[in-house]
Amino acid sequence: MRYLPQFLIRWFKGRNRTPWTRETPWRQGTVVPLDHAISIGLVSKKQLSPKIAIVVSHDCDLAQEIEVEPNVEIILGKSIDACRPDKTHAKNVRILHIEISGPSGRTAVELVAQDKISISKAQLADARPDNTFSIDKDELAILRSWLAARYKRASIPDGLQTLIKDIFEDVAKKKERPRALRGIWIEFDPDLDHLPDGDKYELWIVVVYSTSEEGSKAVAEEVANQIRSKFEKKYRKNGVWTELDLRECVARSDTEFTYYDTYKYKAFRLEHLSLRAGTPDESGNE
Repeated sequence: MRYLPQFLIRWFKGRNRTPWTRETPWRQGTVVPLDHAISIGLVSKKQLSPKIAIVVSHDCDLAQEIEVEPNVEIILGKSIDACRPDKTHAKNVRILHIEISGPSGRTAVELVAQDKISISKAQLADARPDNTFSIDKDELAILRSWLAARYKRASIPDGLQTLIKDIFEDVAKKKERPRALRGIWIEFDPDLDHLPDGDKYELWIVVVYSTSEEGSKAVAEEVANQIRSKFEKKYRKNGVWTELDLRECVARSDTEFTYYDTYKYKAFRLEHLSLRAGTPDESGNE
């Protein structure tokens, strides 16, 4: 076959295969039917709690012919009782909690980054998405941000992380209204891992809340007050800041927090561990 024209080679290879075209029904966020996921080995029949196989490849990649883009990326999720606040809105780059609509109504689902796998488009070519499941526009936007955040999250100085991480961990696990907060963004100076004796970090904090969730402003203001109080208790002695200087800690809505702000500030994620050897600066925007 090596001397045949390329179009004949493609014809021989694909003569017994359902074609993959730009009109494919598969889109980012669509769900693979359970029986098909089992038949192609994505999910095991023996699992007591079946996984939910969600397509996460970008729509542009799904539209490409198999010869150009041969694979589809799938992430296997599992149903959970409820979303945890510290795992929503892409706050954690390794685990995401979202809600999707399913046969039994709204369902909380846990996605783990390591459970993302790649399969051949040929394995999905003769199947159609399970339309009893759907991910709404807001949750799909969060899923996309989470997928991207694993590769673009900003690094934060080790010395600063040591000072602030335990405080943020305490407030991030607030159980009331888990979808209220978009996240915590920080600005700091200087951008150094370790400061000379006597120097201290200057820190600005913005707690960003969702305007699509009722009562979110009050939650964010309470969280900002808690953060400020914890920092003052730990690092303010006799009216003087030690080790760090908290210059501002405020709550802002996701409509107030601008595109420019996402470059000025960095999103603080609870699992931050930095490798600072020549790491380029990255924006913390979602």
